[in-house]
Amino acid sequence: SRRQALVAGATVSLALAVPAFAMKKSSSNQSKGTHAMTHSFVTTKDGVDIFYKDWGPKDAQPIMFHHGWPLSSDDWDAQMLFFLSKG
Repeated sequence: SRRQALVAGATVSLALAVPAFAMKKSSSNQSKGTHAMTHSFVTTKDGVDIFYKDWGPKDAQPIMFHHGWPLSSDDWDAQMLFFLSKG
């Protein structure tokens, strides 16, 4: 089904992204109030660049937001700001 295909695609993307964090990491920082927002790319073994944003305290519980085509990472900013305000 379509839902199973989307879930499988998201799972594969996550599985490819996790090991990539150990391979390449170049980041830039931007100030967001009292918390820093880091964004960068990780490159997978097959050369795919995956963009990510890292907001909030480093000791907070991680939450992953994933968007599909035709959206962008900016579409999650309101939700990220909400959770950032909650710590």
